[in-house]
Amino acid sequence: MRAGQETMPQLATMLTGQLGRPVTDATGLNGKYDFILTYTAGRGAAASPDGSTAISEADSGADIVVAMQQIGLKLGQRKGMIDMLVIDHVEKVPTEN
Repeated sequence: MRAGQETMPQLATMLTGQLGRPVTDATGLNGKYDFILTYTAGRGAAASPDGSTAISEADSGADIVVAMQQIGLKLGQRKGMIDMLVIDHVEKVPTEN
């Protein structure tokens, strides 16, 4: 991945898609950055027996965790609150043609 003028929140959004779990920016960095991440897509997140996802460096090769370390950033797990919208019921209202 080659990025130009990316903010840390934009990077966090990209990582959310790659890892399949929420990633938040806790760097405190406000600038825009150019960087290149080299990793194998699909690596860096491993499913645990309980169904949860854990960030792992167990795979050989350049995974996303190692790629982040190469540009001076660290991915870590933390429990916390996130905003989520849940729709529990929808009704379709009939309309005339």
